[in-house]
Amino acid sequence: MNIYLMIAIVIANALAIAIVYQFIKKLENKEKIIIIAVSIAVMYILISITYWISGFGINATIHEQSKNFITYLFVPVNMILFVPYLAYQYVNVKEKHIKKEKFLKKVMITSCLLLAVLVIEFFYFRNIQNNITTIGNNANNISNETQGNATQNENANETQENTTQEEITNQEVMNEVQQIDEQIKEQLNKVKENEI
Repeated sequence: MNIYLMIAIVIANALAIAIVYQFIKKLENKEKIIIIAVSIAVMYILISITYWISGFGINATIHEQSKNFITYLFVPVNMILFVPYLAYQYVNVKEKHIKKEKFLKKVMITSCLLLAVLVIEFFYFRNIQNNITTIGNNANNISNETQGNATQNENANETQENTTQEEITNQEVMNEVQQIDEQIKEQLNKVKENEI
């Protein structure tokens, strides 16, 4: 993977963790660690499952090659979209600003939104893999055409050489036939002269 992409992915993950931390900084350290670890693990599992499902019917090599890049990129994106809101609502429940029932309703609504985003990401992941497949096929076709053209050129050169050699051989045979013909004529002329 490109070093710049790796740096971008590390920055995105650090940014996601920092944003989540801002919403839960009132909690105890143990709870902060648990919330951040669980949210990363859940997002990683959800993105991995979505990516795995999107790979049905796709070349296994292409599916595996883009897996890490897509997974590590979309985990922080989904964390930034959903975890801070849920973390903020959790803090409100802990501080008794909202009731648990209201919190559970908000969790359900957020889960539905997350599911919708995962469906969109499924099609996006599939599109990325199809585009990579198309690019790979186009590159192979160009390579095959180039090799085919080179082979055709070699065959054409061989045919020209064979034709030239055949022409030379035919010319030599014709010259020999003419020489034999001239010798026969000379012999016939001599025979006629002797008869006279």
